[in-house]
Amino acid sequence: MIRRFIFHQVYKIFNFFWRQLFRWINLKQFAQLLGNFVLVLSFSLITPAVLRPVFATSFTELRQPLEFTFKTCMIELAGVCSFPEAEFWVEEAGMRLHPYYYYSFVLDLILYDTQQNRALSLMIGNIQLKNGQNKLLANFHKSVPVFKAFPGRSIFSHFYTLTRNTVFWPLWIIGYFSTNSDVSEQLTVHFPNYYMEKPDDQATKQIIVQLQNKFIQAL
Repeated sequence: MIRRFIFHQVYKIFNFFWRQLFRWINLKQFAQLLGNFVLVLSFSLITPAVLRPVFATSFTELRQPLEFTFKTCMIELAGVCSFPEAEFWVEEAGMRLHPYYYYSFVLDLILYDTQQNRALSLMIGNIQLKNGQNKLLANFHKSVPVFKAFPGRSIFSHFYTLTRNTVFWPLWIIGYFSTNSDVSEQLTVHFPNYYMEKPDDQATKQIIVQLQNKFIQAL
């Protein structure tokens, strides 16, 4: 009896609120609101598919592999006396920067998973653009927390890698399984500044990339 009474009371309350809801809601306005929502959703899905092919032709992506080098100390040969640095000439790399186009820079680094790299806190990425007369055209900096590139590795990931390389030992020997992910981490640096390429003698001829932390071990 008690359960039936409770069920009856809940049903009465639910029925009351349901009738009040229909009194408050104007069905015409509700249908209008629902139609507008469907229309906006349709436009949000269709618009990128239509506009992307139209404007994507004005976007170009240029890639250049970098080889970082550093200078050793003249007195203490084992010491590192400069930041790791890589430079290349735009024309020699087969690139062409169009005048009055805006360019942004992204640096993809491979950091070795070593105790030295894990002990680092910050690194400053630096990109310099120079013209044919070695004049500095632009200088971009971005501070990067290096320690965030190394997540904690679980014992299961090490066990999986060891088991895979043992069971499929011939494939591992010939290099079928990449080992970069086991000993390194990728760090991507997005420079927020945009640079507009200039014409004639102000055109970019040389690009210098510097990792301003002399203890970092990068590839």
